[in-house]
Amino acid sequence: MEYAFPSQKGRGCKYITEKSYSDILKKVSLDSEINLESITGHSLRKTYANRLYKSTHDLEYVRKALGHKSVQI
Repeated sequence: MEYAFPSQKGRGCKYITEKSYSDILKKVSLDSEINLESITGHSLRKTYANRLYKSTHDLEYVRKALGHKSVQI
């Protein structure tokens, strides 16, 4: 599997965590004029799920793509 955000630490972790990504977004927000206060690492996942559903109208497909056990999640 290829990760969108691979870890640079090399300590067995193949990807950065949601918390790490959220921290990066906060730093970018502070270093720029872009207001990213309401955006977290999980925001990308929610956007992906939303766009996937809008393009397929298939909850089961979205569930599998996100790795959830149930469409209720």
